[in-house]
Amino acid sequence: MLLGAFDSLLKDDWLIMTAYVFLPAIFAIENIVFSRLKVSRFRDMNDPYELFAASHDSAAAEVAYRMTKGQYDDSFGALCFSKSAEDPVMWAHYADKHQGIVLGFDIPEDGSECHITYTPDRLSYDIIEGNVMWSEAGSTEISLAGTKFASWAYEKEVRLWVTLEGLHEEGGLYFHPFNETVALREVILGPFCLKPVEVIRKLVDQLQPDVEVIKTRLDTKTYRVIADD
Repeated sequence: MLLGAFDSLLKDDWLIMTAYVFLPAIFAIENIVFSRLKVSRFRDMNDPYELFAASHDSAAAEVAYRMTKGQYDDSFGALCFSKSAEDPVMWAHYADKHQGIVLGFDIPEDGSECHITYTPDRLSYDIIEGNVMWSEAGSTEISLAGTKFASWAYEKEVRLWVTLEGLHEEGGLYFHPFNETVALREVILGPFCLKPVEVIRKLVDQLQPDVEVIKTRLDTKTYRVIADD
C-alpha cells in the first residue's frame, strides 16, 4: 500500500485531496482525542523568511515587510500539510525521528488551498510610501505567504489559511476543529513508533470512526516509508 500519493477525488461535487501532518506521537494523540489541529503562526514557523521572500535594500522596505508580517500574524494563521507521507526526511524532522505519528486529512482542492512555490531566488516588489505593492501574479501578500526557499522543497507543503477569530485558544495557541473541510482520514504510525498499533486503533475506533490506522516500515528497495502490510 502506497502512502502519500497526491490523490484528488470528487466528493459530493467538490474536489478534495489527502494531505498529511507529521507530529510527535503525544501531540498526534492529543489531536485525535480533542478532534483538533494546532494552527501555525507566522512568528513561530521554523523558516525565518516566512513573509520575507522578497529581496530589498532599504530600511523602508524592511519596515513595510515587518509591518505586513505583524499584521497578518495578529489575525491569520495556517494549517500546514505535506502532500506525501512517504519521505523519511519528513519523518525524521517532524515526527520524532520516525517514532511519531502522521495524521492524514481530506482537505479541499478548490483554490482555497495554497501550494507552496519553492525558488532559489528572492521575489522582487516595489515599495511606495511604506506599502507593499501588488505583483503581476496576484496580491503581494499571497505571493509572499506562498513562496519559500528552494531547500524547503522536500516538505511538499500545502497550506490552508485560517482566521484566528472564533478559534479555540489555549495558552496562547489556537486550534482548528476537525470538520468537513479538515477531515481526519488516516492515522499513520511511524516505523519506530512505540505506541502499540492495537492501542491506537482502539482509541481511534472509539473517537474517530471510519478513520484508518496504518503501521509503517522502512522500504527495503527505496528511500520511502511505506505501509507494513
